[in-house]
Amino acid sequence: DYSKYPVNWKEIRASILERAQHRCELCGVANYAVGYRNWAGLFVPLSGVEAGDPIVDLRTRAFKIVLTVAHIDNDTTHNAPDNLMALCQKCHNGHDARYRAANRRAKREAATAATAVAAGGTKVK
Repeated sequence: DYSKYPVNWKEIRASILERAQHRCELCGVANYAVGYRNWAGLFVPLSGVEAGDPIVDLRTRAFKIVLTVAHIDNDTTHNAPDNLMALCQKCHNGHDARYRAANRRAKREAATAATAVAAGGTKVK
């Protein structure tokens, strides 16, 4: 949701990608590289292949890496360069996983507490 980002987000993003030399700052994969992930989750670049091309031997399709910019503290209002990292989709999802899990847990706990209060019980911790 880009409404949560500053109006100069495109410039900020470009500067972070430039700083990272257009590579994921965790795994090193190049922006716009085309390939697949092997059984260990490592990206294997392929030359002469387009994103979406089937890789028959592996029963998968090639895809293109598109780097994203992650907020290290997961606060989209904190856009200082030292709080931003260029990450591939896999690394960005891995980075955000703990925040998503915490949000899901907090929503479950709030729903449980609301249900208990609505049923005439006391708030559950």
